[in-house]
Amino acid sequence: MGHKTNKRLDEVYATLPAIECKGLCQESCGPIGMTPAEWQRLKEASGVEPSCDASLACSLLKDGKCSAYEARPAICRLWGVEESMPCEFGCKPTRYLNRAEGYRFLDRVDKASGRKGTLLTIS
Repeated sequence: MGHKTNKRLDEVYATLPAIECKGLCQESCGPIGMTPAEWQRLKEASGVEPSCDASLACSLLKDGKCSAYEARPAICRLWGVEESMPCEFGCKPTRYLNRAEGYRFLDRVDKASGRKGTLLTIS
């Protein structure tokens, strides 16, 4: 994937409020949607094709943690930060995004990815 796309995605990701993850939410890591650029980032960061096993757990989980955490896609980054997706394990962001802000964030990710209507799902 192009350096410019990675840079644009990093800039959009950096706009999210910070959250200190306790790493307890691995049961929530399953089939998700992401842009083709995010899929490529995961593949490059992990060295494998992301998938889900028979129990719908993400193949990038290693010892209960995301092995490609720094390259995780937008929906994973919103988990615990957007008010309709609070962390059930008590991780708190510096502030919660409301639903409209969450959708605007996803729209900016689509644009930064150069997405043209294709959404990939880990499955």
